[in-house]
Amino acid sequence: MLKSVRVSDYMPSQLIKFTPEMNIFSAIDKMLEHKISGAPVVNTKGELVGILSQSDCLNNVIKGSFYEQSGETVAHYMSAEVDTVRGDDDVISVAQKFIRNRRRRFPVLDENGRLLGMITSADILRVVRDFAEHR
Repeated sequence: MLKSVRVSDYMPSQLIKFTPEMNIFSAIDKMLEHKISGAPVVNTKGELVGILSQSDCLNNVIKGSFYEQSGETVAHYMSAEVDTVRGDDDVISVAQKFIRNRRRRFPVLDENGRLLGMITSADILRVVRDFAEHR
């Protein structure tokens, strides 16, 4: 049953992460190199402090921020308010959260707020496909 499948069963734990101090252009290069649309931002303790998405970068390009202030850091452009899920959440409730919050990805945290990985809407679709194939 899909309700019994946990986020931790399908989330990739190897992920690209940024730090708040990282140069914004280095972060953009990393997103382009790895063909990702965003990544979590963590502090030195491994705690989630934000997320940087292509949308965050594009919004700032439109505002002209990149050209007016060279050498800015990820902290200046990231979204600090981040919707998250826990590794022991079931995929059905997370799928509902994707729909309700109109997000493409959620950082997955442990009970202490440390980043475990990321789950995307595509990961949830893989769960549904795998479940349908093994029924």
